[in-house]
Amino acid sequence: MFNIAIVDNNSLFLHDMAEKVREAMYSRHQPFYVQSYETTDSLISDLSAGRSYDLLFMDIRLEEQKNGIESAKHIRELCSDILIVFVTYYPQYYLNVYEVPHIYLVTKDRLDELLPKALDTALDLYMHAENETVTIRTKSETNVIRKRDILFLEKDLRRIILHTKENDYMFYSSTED
Repeated sequence: MFNIAIVDNNSLFLHDMAEKVREAMYSRHQPFYVQSYETTDSLISDLSAGRSYDLLFMDIRLEEQKNGIESAKHIRELCSDILIVFVTYYPQYYLNVYEVPHIYLVTKDRLDELLPKALDTALDLYMHAENETVTIRTKSETNVIRKRDILFLEKDLRRIILHTKENDYMFYSSTED
């Protein structure tokens, strides 16, 4: 399931964008979920509570005290592998987006043209990350583990314990391997 969050403080644009994202995702035959947020605080609250997203469409110009670029920095700290697409009407922000790793910049006046391209880029990166694996071989079995499921590795001499979201795998190897 490809989870998408959209943040924009303009509720009319937010609703319109969510509908366009849904239409585009239906045509790509990819299971998805879209959640809209009018504030970054509500998104950050959900992320802190354990909700996760694969893709974030972030408006750059939000409340007067915050902007989408600063908020994206904070969100990136909470969710380091989230793909970010910045959205804006204002050309003066174009260069500022490079302060945060992102995959695309969509201008609101060209939304119909750029949104599908941004989604295709995000889906390509997501599918590539989904398919990256590590193979662990022990005396009795071979396990193929997706890299994105790995939480951390624990090392004790030559024994390594690989911790994932679902299981722990113990094997013997050198640190270099």
